[in-house]
Amino acid sequence: MRRKEIKPLQPPWFDRPSDRWVCGHADEGHACAHGPDPAGGCPGLGPCRPVQTNSGWKCSRPTCLGGGCEPGPSADGTCGQQPTPCNPRVSWHYRRRQLILGGTAAALAVLCLLIGVRWRGEPLRPGPLHRSHAQILGGQLASDRCAACHPAAKGSLLNWFVSAEFEHAGVSQSQLCIECHHVKIDPQRATMAHNLTVEELRLISRSGDPSKATRGASSWHDRLPGPEFGNTTAECSACHREHRGPDHSLTALTNHQCQTCHQDRFASFASDHPDWTDWPYGRGGAIAFNHATHANKHFATAAAGGKAEPFDCRRCHTVTSGGEIARSGNFEATCASCHDASLKLEAAEGLELFALPALPQPPREWPDWPVDAQGFYDGRVEPLTEWLIAADPQVRAALAELPSGRDFAKINPNDAAQVAAAQTVASAIANLTDELAANSQQAIRRRLTASGVSSATASRVAAYLSPQLIYDARLRWFGSPPRGTQPVQPGIDPQAARRVPSVLRWVVHFENPLRELGDADAAAPSRLDTPPPRMAQLTVPEDDPLLLPLGEDDPLLEDVLSASSTDAAEDALQRGDFDAAVALPDGGWYQDDLRLAIRYRGGGHADPILQALVDAAAELPADSPLAARVLQNRAIAGCVQCHPPSGGNGALRWTSGTREPGRKEFTRFRHQPHFNLPNLADCRYCHKVAGDAAGVRLASTQERLQQEFEPLRKAACAVCHTSQAAGDNCTQCHNYHVTK
Repeated sequence: MRRKEIKPLQPPWFDRPSDRWVCGHADEGHACAHGPDPAGGCPGLGPCRPVQTNSGWKCSRPTCLGGGCEPGPSADGTCGQQPTPCNPRVSWHYRRRQLILGGTAAALAVLCLLIGVRWRGEPLRPGPLHRSHAQILGGQLASDRCAACHPAAKGSLLNWFVSAEFEHAGVSQSQLCIECHHVKIDPQRATMAHNLTVEELRLISRSGDPSKATRGASSWHDRLPGPEFGNTTAECSACHREHRGPDHSLTALTNHQCQTCHQDRFASFASDHPDWTDWPYGRGGAIAFNHATHANKHFATAAAGGKAEPFDCRRCHTVTSGGEIARSGNFEATCASCHDASLKLEAAEGLELFALPALPQPPREWPDWPVDAQGFYDGRVEPLTEWLIAADPQVRAALAELPSGRDFAKINPNDAAQVAAAQTVASAIANLTDELAANSQQAIRRRLTASGVSSATASRVAAYLSPQLIYDARLRWFGSPPRGTQPVQPGIDPQAARRVPSVLRWVVHFENPLRELGDADAAAPSRLDTPPPRMAQLTVPEDDPLLLPLGEDDPLLEDVLSASSTDAAEDALQRGDFDAAVALPDGGWYQDDLRLAIRYRGGGHADPILQALVDAAAELPADSPLAARVLQNRAIAGCVQCHPPSGGNGALRWTSGTREPGRKEFTRFRHQPHFNLPNLADCRYCHKVAGDAAGVRLASTQERLQQEFEPLRKAACAVCHTSQAAGDNCTQCHNYHVTK
């Protein structure tokens, strides 16, 4: 094809797309070439503008538009093809521009309005709050409610033009959560996974189990790649989702949320959850009670002889008002029937506050050493006595020189060091006696606190000990009052006072009632001081009624010390003897004139003095030999047999309560929902007491806490806990937030 035969492409129709107006015939497909004028009117022009030549007017329509028209221009130069007038319309381009500009202006107006009003955050709220948060924030303005949890809500318009961290630098949403929840969650651990450090997680995680390297994957879930989630970046909002309505649970978690972080993937509880072969993990209560020995040995033996009821868990573990199981019952209801009598016997052994040791020669500082404590070395320094006198370094060194057990009977008279030590210790005990006679409770409290015991515990040890008892004993044994105290009243023979029974010793301090009278009466002689010749002048006349014979029913003839009017204790006191078992059946402090000692007799279970001494010993260092000696006392050993002290300044719990207050572990369990099933109503369905001989042999060891029950198997729980039945959600049994 030749070049001349090729038709050039027609240029496009120029429709002026950016103009405001378009021809009214555009929708019909034959819009005029010139289009509307700027005012939107139709000019009515033809398709061309004729050109005047020498030969007249000529059509100037270009070839691309069809070339010259057949009619051609008129004589006056008007186009021969005049179009039909139209009604121009607004172009779509202009309409879009107006719509965009109007929408932008409206958006700016609304935005300015939202910035300027107090309730600007209300229209932007994603949803209603949970009722717990809504109740707290209900009285605040909308902007303040948002700012309580969202750091960005505290900013101003200036934040739009500066860095995003200008107003809330370093403040995260989780930190705002902790401002209210800091009581239950440690702020330092709030964003840590399970509120535990990485090291703590490593110790309890299965990923730290060496056996996992050889165990391999338990399911196809374990073959999936591990999570890319830091242990210290768990924000609160990752699990607690707000703005989902007042009834939405803020604590509900799905198993998929747990699997986001945990490396071991569980398809279900029954198939993938590990078995707890070592349950109950050695967690014993505060009371050292061995279920195995009681069920298989003690109760079995007593029941065979018809002396006790069969072993029944519900006898001690009663159901509380909340439907839960009590940790244990009280002593009177659960233990006293078997242990009360033996505990009273052990507590009756009591303990010794101090005793004067026997010496061949009195100490140099104490020439009036009691005669009953002289002759040969004898006696022993009991633990409580050593505790009270060992604060002095010199006395402490002397105690170390004494033979084993602080026994004076083992002293070698030819050993100068032991003899000197005996003199020092005896003087220290005598000084302690004088100090206790002045103020016994203050002296004990001061000496115990010097050894590291708290003031409150020391006060409990010193309770009920009267200084009058020590003063009376000191006067009786030494024949003189304690040093630094008021001397014996003149006219009273100290040696006679030593011979007076302890219950009648008040006569020594009896004041003459005549001394309280006036000067004239005070000058009257006392009948106690009147010589016998003068006593004859004070006799009454023979016809005095007091000299008449007494009748058989006269009360003066009654023997107030007879067996019919006094008990055995009063008989013993009248004879000058003192039997603590008879006079103090419920316990108390007393003086032992035979051993020249002040002793305490325990009253049985929960004796306050013995309990205070155990607490005091527990506050001493764990490796303290003195604490070990105190706990070996027979009366105190009866306490620690069931209430073992923790040592190392650890608090000792005397009651078997629940777990430590405020502590929250990974696992939780409630008995009450399980009682609806008949087979679970029997405690032994889950708690099977070990029946082998090993469980009995471990009765007095710490291993009993872990060996007295057979392990609970997962299969016992998996029977009901499936996704179709009781549920197998992780959070049914596990807590996310853990407190140590």
